[in-house]
Amino acid sequence: MKPFEVRSPAEQASQHLRQEILAGSWSEYLPGEAALAAELGVGRDTISGAVKILAKQGLVISQGAGKRRRVKAPSKKPAPSWQVEILCFESTDRHLDYILDVFYGLIARGHQVKFSPKSLQEMKMDPNRVARHVKRSNAGAWVVVAGSNEVLRWFSQHDIPAIALYGRIESLKIAAVGVKITPVYRSIVKRLAKLGHERIVKLSRYETRFPNPSLIERALLEELHAQGLPVSDYNLPVWDGSFNDFHRCLDSLFQISPPTAVIFNQPDLFLAGQAHLSQRGVIAPRDVSLISMGELPVFAWHDPPISHAQFDTSPIVKTILGWMDKISIGQADTRQVSIPAVLIEGGTIGAAPKG
Repeated sequence: MKPFEVRSPAEQASQHLRQEILAGSWSEYLPGEAALAAELGVGRDTISGAVKILAKQGLVISQGAGKRRRVKAPSKKPAPSWQVEILCFESTDRHLDYILDVFYGLIARGHQVKFSPKSLQEMKMDPNRVARHVKRSNAGAWVVVAGSNEVLRWFSQHDIPAIALYGRIESLKIAAVGVKITPVYRSIVKRLAKLGHERIVKLSRYETRFPNPSLIERALLEELHAQGLPVSDYNLPVWDGSFNDFHRCLDSLFQISPPTAVIFNQPDLFLAGQAHLSQRGVIAPRDVSLISMGELPVFAWHDPPISHAQFDTSPIVKTILGWMDKISIGQADTRQVSIPAVLIEGGTIGAAPKG
């Protein structure tokens, strides 16, 4: 069965407008938002959101406040069209704004793009299963999201254009773009240590812990050691990526020697973990400090403000689209780009609880 995709009204409207632009319906200027809203039978907010998506994809250009947006006409000599497949770490990745920007940005460049029917999680991060899927697919280029070292090594050893979005790229010659997140981990540990924390943990998935800890995990352990804090497997509890095991892992942590701080590597996991703990009377920052290594728009509505790593995703989109531009004209590109991140301390970090 083909995966069911839920798109917001703005995304649906942007897809319609994109098709009209590429078909040449507007050669110079995009009609005003009021006219477009009336034509499509939707609200102004929906059109405003759709136009912002088109602007990110480079199909419309702002001319300033109160002026109509200029339509950027497609190139008269487009690069050859490619079949591109986005292989997500988990199925929910396809709803992330910046991955959708990559998806629609590639389409705007004339490529045929699809998401893999199964995620890496659903394929158990098995290189053999990934290899069988790639061989069955008609895709000529791949965007691989958060692949394990073994999966990315398979792509790097075959004549298949692929770019890693995050993932374990250690010692691999493969195009990649990710976030330079290890300095943020070190900053978090230093800050927590100053606040009296001794039991600091990061929930880790199997592929980031084995056969050896990833660069991120190693940086965390090294900084704990540098701060004179105890280091053991306790600091990197492993869960298998499932709903039930996530909750099992959290519950087991708080049974005997509760951590004073928990780091979640994804913002959705942070929200799930915070909700699960609060149902058990464990509140941040009173009982535990909680930190997210990513950000969601909903964070702006949260009280207290969520402590998190912040980074700009637009360079990620630009890097992937630029990589595909080169691949489509026959130029090899194995550059590895890291986007800087900063720590936003927020209000879910506090002094270590007593006892």
